[in-house]
Amino acid sequence: MRNKPLLVLFITIFIDLLGFGIIIPILPLYAEELGAASWLIGLIAASFSMMQFLFAPFWGNLSDKIGRRPVLMISISLMAFSYLILAHAHTLALLFASRMLAGV
Repeated sequence: MRNKPLLVLFITIFIDLLGFGIIIPILPLYAEELGAASWLIGLIAASFSMMQFLFAPFWGNLSDKIGRRPVLMISISLMAFSYLILAHAHTLALLFASRMLAGV
């Protein structure tokens, strides 16, 4: 395949935007169905950004040491795994953990 780097880029963007285009709009409804109070729904939604804020310096330093591509592949793999956890989350704890892992 000639355009393998382009395919990797498209897959990366798709997985990243999946969280904003599909998961964020249904997250409050899903959390409410699991019995979350409104303040907890806000905390679950904010946990993604909170983890990004905390882990951005770590990922930046690591990418300076080992390169951008390996770090990108690790982070996208973690995000895809977190979406699998979210798809099978039947408790608020798993829902919260999946959003935190997605932010890492």
